[in-house]
Amino acid sequence: MGSFLAAALFNYVVSSIYVFELRRYKDAIDVFNKMPIQHAWDHAYLAAAYAHAGLLDDAHRQLAAYRAARPAIALADFGSHLPYKDQQSLDHLIEGLRKAGLRE
Repeated sequence: MGSFLAAALFNYVVSSIYVFELRRYKDAIDVFNKMPIQHAWDHAYLAAAYAHAGLLDDAHRQLAAYRAARPAIALADFGSHLPYKDQQSLDHLIEGLRKAGLRE
């Protein structure tokens, strides 16, 4: 991957997570959907953003895409996989994933 693409992806990731944390879910969805490459974690954040926005069909589709890449993942795994300094931020993501249908 070229350095320009890597920098662009980093910018998308930071921007999308930032607006998700601000609870601007439709903006976060727009940024995530503009990413030139989506990874499993992007689908997890999209599932949470769609769920928080009340768009549950879209949340379920994104959760299915995430589960296809990480079939054994559960809500309890997020605390150990994501380096959140602030527990409230992690809880916010987990609550969205719970609304999207990810189980303990």
